[in-house]
Amino acid sequence: MSLQALLFLLVYSIALVYAVIAKPIFGLYAYILNFFLDPPGRWWGSYLPDLRWSFLAAGATLAAILINRRNPHAPKPLSFLAFKLYVLYVLWMWVQSGWVVDPEEHARGLNFMTKFVLVIYMVTVLAGSIQIIERILFAMVAGGFYLGYLAFSSYTGGRLDGIGGPGINDASSLGLVMAAFAIVAGVLYHIGEGPGKWLSAMALPFILNAIVAASSRASFLALAAGGIVLFLYRPPRETARLLFYGLLAMSLFLSLASEFFWERMQTMRAATDESGEMDKSAASRFVIVESQWKIFLDHPLGAGHHGTAALSYKYIPIEYHASQGGRASHNTVMTVLVDQGIVGILLWIALLITIYQMCRRNHEIAIRVGDKRVAWINSSIAAALAAIFVGGLFSQQLKLEVFYWFMALEMALSHCVARTYEPMHDRQIRAD
Repeated sequence: MSLQALLFLLVYSIALVYAVIAKPIFGLYAYILNFFLDPPGRWWGSYLPDLRWSFLAAGATLAAILINRRNPHAPKPLSFLAFKLYVLYVLWMWVQSGWVVDPEEHARGLNFMTKFVLVIYMVTVLAGSIQIIERILFAMVAGGFYLGYLAFSSYTGGRLDGIGGPGINDASSLGLVMAAFAIVAGVLYHIGEGPGKWLSAMALPFILNAIVAASSRASFLALAAGGIVLFLYRPPRETARLLFYGLLAMSLFLSLASEFFWERMQTMRAATDESGEMDKSAASRFVIVESQWKIFLDHPLGAGHHGTAALSYKYIPIEYHASQGGRASHNTVMTVLVDQGIVGILLWIALLITIYQMCRRNHEIAIRVGDKRVAWINSSIAAALAAIFVGGLFSQQLKLEVFYWFMALEMALSHCVARTYEPMHDRQIRAD
């Protein structure tokens, strides 16, 4: 057995055993470890048993939560409107099973989206304190560090595909996830202490380099959008430091950016510059969105998962067809509109508004009570969510699992803020 396989098996097994007998959070760490290392997708995975490692970790973690119910103050997912809206969204997908255009693809998508209900539950329940939320964020950055190292050691040119693992194996998804992690790594360096601080500092160049290697326009825009949200949600009297660190990160990013990367980014100008010439990939986005609107009008209750791919060949001009016919969606909002129809899009918009309201309220309370650490943690999660949302306007990211991790962490943070600071915040408002 290879050393890598042996180390994975050892750490993974110890974490799950310790989760069941003592601390369920270690089951979540094992789940995150498996997500990033992705044994079936690595060469050393052939030395391991053919198991569903993520399913095993999730099952052991959920069992550990039931066995070790010692914290009556743990967050309760069903108390959050965001969780209820997501569950309703998944239930609507189950209802749709009776009329979808591609039952096999819909069943596959339903499997993913139902799994995310359990993932959101698991992360929310276990992230019961500010310290644990911060540790989970560090675990995510460490995973980004690993993927960044793989990108650094294996990239040979073009767009980077095939290193991300489940759900992030393509360049667009990998770049988008790394854009979110870059923001989190920067904040954790700013507020971190000891090894965690320096882990974030070491991870950031590798994460930024992976974004460059992915050469995704969506990821570039996502990183910019996340940076704007981070600036807007900064604690008071932190502007100068944030700008200083931001300029350092920008300088590092510019030093890493390749000629191929800038050639890819240059095509975005053509969307607004009449003299520019859009490449076919960029131009097709507008054609696909137009066809998706027509599909929605013909299927107002939704065509089911991958509805665009199943029906677009009827709506898109043949010159924009892929080699197998038709085109897949490249916009998450339009994906929801086509796949889940009017009911789905209303639930999805309500979910996004609810997440925004949580971020906003956590920001207001943290600032009012003067807890800069909580304010920074909230700003990093809010910025990561904003980055994924903006990136999702230019690529299909409905099944991007990391989005649901951040959503669950924001819910857990809301619980911690409400339990610790909301009474103080309300008293101050009454006093004012």
